[in-house]
Amino acid sequence: MAEKALTTSEKKGSRDDDGRLARLNWERYEYGKTAGHDAYIATARRNEDFYLGGGLQWSETDRQAMEAAKRPMIELNHVMPAVHTALGMQLHSRVDIAFQPRGEGADEQTAEVMSKVVMQVCDQIEYHWKESMQFEDGVIEQRGFLDFRVSFENNFQGEIVCEVLDPLDVQPDPDAKSYDPAGWADVVVINWLTYDEIAGRYGEDKARELGQAADLYFDTDQYMDRPHFGDDADGEGLYQGWVEEEERTRTRRYMVLDRQYWQRNLEDVVVYYTGEVKPIAGMTDAQIARALENGVRSRVNVKRVRWTVTCGRTVLFDAWSPYRTFTIIPYFPIFRRGRTRGMVDNLRSPQELENKSITNTLEIQNTVSNSGYDVEEGSLANMEPEDLEKYGNRNGLVIVYKKGSTRPEKRRPSDPPRGAELLTDRAEFAIKTISGMSDALQGQKGPEVSGVAIQSKQYQGEMQMGRPFDNLALTRRMAARKILELVQGFYTEERVVRIVDPVTNKLKEEIVINQVDETGGILNDVTIGRYDVVVSDTPTHATFEQNQFDQLVTLLEKGVAIPPRHLLLASTIAKKHEIADEMQAIAESQGSSELDDATAEEKRASAELKRAQARKAEADATNSAVDAQYSAIQTAGVIEQTPATAGLADRLLRSAGYVDHDQPPIVPEYSGGPTPAASIDYGAPGANTNPTTPAPVPVPDGAAVGANQGIETQEFEG
Repeated sequence: MAEKALTTSEKKGSRDDDGRLARLNWERYEYGKTAGHDAYIATARRNEDFYLGGGLQWSETDRQAMEAAKRPMIELNHVMPAVHTALGMQLHSRVDIAFQPRGEGADEQTAEVMSKVVMQVCDQIEYHWKESMQFEDGVIEQRGFLDFRVSFENNFQGEIVCEVLDPLDVQPDPDAKSYDPAGWADVVVINWLTYDEIAGRYGEDKARELGQAADLYFDTDQYMDRPHFGDDADGEGLYQGWVEEEERTRTRRYMVLDRQYWQRNLEDVVVYYTGEVKPIAGMTDAQIARALENGVRSRVNVKRVRWTVTCGRTVLFDAWSPYRTFTIIPYFPIFRRGRTRGMVDNLRSPQELENKSITNTLEIQNTVSNSGYDVEEGSLANMEPEDLEKYGNRNGLVIVYKKGSTRPEKRRPSDPPRGAELLTDRAEFAIKTISGMSDALQGQKGPEVSGVAIQSKQYQGEMQMGRPFDNLALTRRMAARKILELVQGFYTEERVVRIVDPVTNKLKEEIVINQVDETGGILNDVTIGRYDVVVSDTPTHATFEQNQFDQLVTLLEKGVAIPPRHLLLASTIAKKHEIADEMQAIAESQGSSELDDATAEEKRASAELKRAQARKAEADATNSAVDAQYSAIQTAGVIEQTPATAGLADRLLRSAGYVDHDQPPIVPEYSGGPTPAASIDYGAPGANTNPTTPAPVPVPDGAAVGANQGIETQEFEG
């Protein structure tokens, strides 16, 4: 951990100072317990019992009373399905983190690189799964916590790690009322570590100092309240007796108090010309030099995180935190100024009502089957009254009574209380109503008869979970800011970030951050700049992939030609990438790969289109030529009838901008005489007509008058 790297950098205090720090840590822990953490632990453990079930939903008092009365204890656990439905809704929504440039030193390109780096970090620390566990803790136990730090155990340059903390071991500031830890005065995390774990984190010398002094500060009751594999484990590790003291020392658990708290301190900072202030503590010399290019150095009283870790009377670590903020990121499904609630809290009462009502109903049914007998004293011949009491409700029971005695008479059972059988149904209905998890939302058959009604019920259930998911979005934003802080503070050396495509499972992109170029500049410098966090929800890979596969199958059934390789890659079968590669290799060996087929088809379609366009152009040219010839003949006919129009037509064409492609004038003059229109037979074969409007066949007088009316006619318009 990063705190291990700073252990030797701080000057060791005196033994009196260590004792004082140890007492302060312990008293702060005790204050948090009495101020509400003990009450929270009891509530959280009870909520967990109701979620797990298996007989744990009955309180110890009720259990003893039922066992003393020899009554059955029925438990119908409806809390777990309701919680699992909410967990399933969270699994369908995964976080996608991106950044936008905001302040000094940030730009679009670096913001994109930062987004990819954080995406790779989230994949490395398995953030999606750990967020699900944090959400589960919050839904069941009111609170969930993640711890983000930098570890140097597997990488000397440091790598970001994330741990899911037990909510019972985290004590937020009992006097605070802020969702964000930035508004807390401190936070205490209780760790139950072995001797070797302490030696690995804080050094062998610190581990040797523990000794018997740790027993004075070991709260056995608190350890017993924590869930672990052994319900009755007390942290001792081994039985007392023949085991050597050294072995017991190494196997037992030590109670370590890890406290982070704010303190004011006079620090060197860089004040940028834009007014932004950034502490110099933790910056490298190169970072300081680059920062001073855009600002000035100053010394101000700033707020910093102090970190003190103690075990018993031993101070394991006490120094300024290498991180700018607390390492703890919380999640509270329901939060009201320091008061937290989960999903199970309000389900406990209806679940208890259901368990007790079904138990009472069963007892009433048992009473009906064996209500008892009225027997005359000494009248039984083949058994004693005790035998009749024990076996009186058995099938085929034969009772022999003495001659002359009164016949044993079975008592009439009392009528069950009215409405007793309805309590169970009402309790189950209350659980679904309070949790918002209806039958439709849980995938069960309900009273709805249409798909629209079912979707409406599902939407209403999702709306009821709006506040827990909105708080989850806030937690995601704080986690993204924390990861950004750790990347900028500790990823200061040149690193290679590899992005793997989740679909093809192959290397998609390789990015080098903090790379020094030939001029001494730094490419993809992720250590500087201020960025805004953009958090969005995306469907889970499995859900998204299944949805894509279903859509592809639907399109294929409707006749859309989808290549088999794409259908295979969208499926969820094992080794699909290997199978797809083999399919591609076989297609390429046969010379008919999907790409080649698509390219050839595209070329054939393009060639056919060009040929069609050429034929259309030829037809248009022919039509234009024919129309031009017809217009020329019409013009010639007009000039022949009225020669004076030639000069006027020539001037009109020149005024309109017509360009002559022959010797001028454009319209030559006609030297002959006019031709009477009556001498032309327009209906005769071979007459000059528009090819698109051929001359009508000879008809009686007056029938072809319409052919010579309008714009285009069969006679010269002289």
